[in-house]
Amino acid sequence: MKKYLFINVIALTMIGCGGGGGGGDSKTTPASSTAAASSTPLSSSAAASSVGPAAWSLIWSDDFDGTIVDATKWSFEKNCYGGGNNELQCYTDRADNAFLVDGKLHIVAKKETFAGQAKGDDDPAYLATDTSQTREYTSARLRSKSKGDWTYGRMEISAKLPKGQGLWPAIWMLPTEWKYGGWPSSGEIDIMEAVNSGGAVYGNKVHGTLHYGTPWTHEGTSYTPATNVWDEFHTYAIEWEAGEIRWYVDNIHYMTQTSVAWFTNGSTNDTAPFDEKFHMLLNVAVGGGWPGAPDSTSVFPQEMVVDYVHVYSCGADPVTGKGCASHVDSAIKVTPAAVVPSGTLSGTFTIYDNAVNPIWDNGISKWDNSSNVIVTSEVDSGDVVRGKVINIKYGATNGVAYIQSSTVKDATAFSTGGNLQFDVKVLSYGTATGLLIKADCVYPCTSGDIAVPGGKVADGVWETITVPIATLVTGGLNLSKLNTPFVIFPTMDKQAGVELQVDNIKWVK
Repeated sequence: MKKYLFINVIALTMIGCGGGGGGGDSKTTPASSTAAASSTPLSSSAAASSVGPAAWSLIWSDDFDGTIVDATKWSFEKNCYGGGNNELQCYTDRADNAFLVDGKLHIVAKKETFAGQAKGDDDPAYLATDTSQTREYTSARLRSKSKGDWTYGRMEISAKLPKGQGLWPAIWMLPTEWKYGGWPSSGEIDIMEAVNSGGAVYGNKVHGTLHYGTPWTHEGTSYTPATNVWDEFHTYAIEWEAGEIRWYVDNIHYMTQTSVAWFTNGSTNDTAPFDEKFHMLLNVAVGGGWPGAPDSTSVFPQEMVVDYVHVYSCGADPVTGKGCASHVDSAIKVTPAAVVPSGTLSGTFTIYDNAVNPIWDNGISKWDNSSNVIVTSEVDSGDVVRGKVINIKYGATNGVAYIQSSTVKDATAFSTGGNLQFDVKVLSYGTATGLLIKADCVYPCTSGDIAVPGGKVADGVWETITVPIATLVTGGLNLSKLNTPFVIFPTMDKQAGVELQVDNIKWVK
């Protein structure tokens, strides 16, 4: 859930157990089933027979049977930060946004103007009394941090989800101590996410995902339950053991990931980063980079209703979590290792979207013959959906602004059907007659200077520019040793007074 801005989002899903899809209220220990034989080798756990109910021991739970949210189990995040995803809501601790009724937790997203904290709760600059950020929606985000933290086990949640454009409910986990570094180095486990449920694109899908790196990498898939997730309760679960995580919906196993694929730059341990304590989060976001903003079809209030949260320890081996795999579908193949984008770029990748993708580790740079006339900065666009953008001021001396990596990438997959795409807004043209772009393959290897289509974009408005990668190749770009995927500059010898902003820079395949 946390950040989807650097690379295109992959749809994902989750698992469930102990109730069955269809709105049951039962809050039970997971039942077992025996995995069918398979001629295809799976993980060691998945290949073994499933175990009986006694293998799983309930160690933490909330059945929401009280009158208020249990403060010994949950804390409220209170901020209007936007979740790192350009989200549009303020998270509050008000009963309007989270309350208990009839043994269920209701997390309610409302359309209303609210002012709150501009920084996230864990930001050193967070100020509880801050009301400098105003949003047009409110919601709630609960977390079990330091009140429920686990390494390995079965996490099972029964929930009914909101419906509509711009709604983004999530049941997920973050590291409690961030031992391997900041996000995504210490990992993120998305048990369940859904976006724009009931709409034409995502329909009834739910998604499960792992995030790790750096460079930031995410792997997951989606699953479509038999009945609507907004009409009925479904159980979403993961079974997490050393080196392996399995996802389920209503006891249907739909994805397995193992440490063969995941990694972190913060440790050489085979099972890192998913070998430390994680805590759980429950929230409903509004808007953001994945679902987009609500529209005229969106109806508020919307809510995620949670029947229960159960966490189990594996009785067979509580230390590693191994030996308790249940409801295993032998047809589910282990998700293969991701292509790490530090060397080979085979699919759409982001260069800048609210921040520089860390695979371009030299960041936002400039060349102006050491005259220091070019000034680059990241600024708030004033648009809550767009978020931060790159602002570039040029001067009397010729120069360029660019984003670059310290290592070369192989982008030959983009030779056919690939495009460089970005948004640009010109604040002032000065005396320039147009804009140019290029890409470099360890200078002086370059695509050459290429005028943006039309040569000049309109003043003061955002425009999306698309340039075929084939055009860059024709100009001389060697895709097998790409290190600078984006360079932008005004007409040479006419750069004084030019100021522009760029955003959503990516190569699309």
